[in-house]
Amino acid sequence: MLMQCRYSLRMARLTTLMREAAHVREIADLTDADIARATGAAKSTSRAWLNGTRSPTGERAERLIELSALVEPSPDPPASSA
Repeated sequence: MLMQCRYSLRMARLTTLMREAAHVREIADLTDADIARATGAAKSTSRAWLNGTRSPTGERAERLIELSALVEPSPDPPASSA
């Protein structure tokens, strides 16, 4: 049971990172090559993330998360009541 739970958590994390790669690409209008360059991965590797056949791990996953934070649009500042 514990082994199954660990597997489920790992798969959920992998799926989330694959979706994040696609989200970054869409929001920032980046190419596979742009994502590869930003994360230090090969173009074929970033393409696999975007196709859902592989998921970023380790340092590349961290770089993808950082890239996501950079390209995510900032919320509009609250309107001042002047």
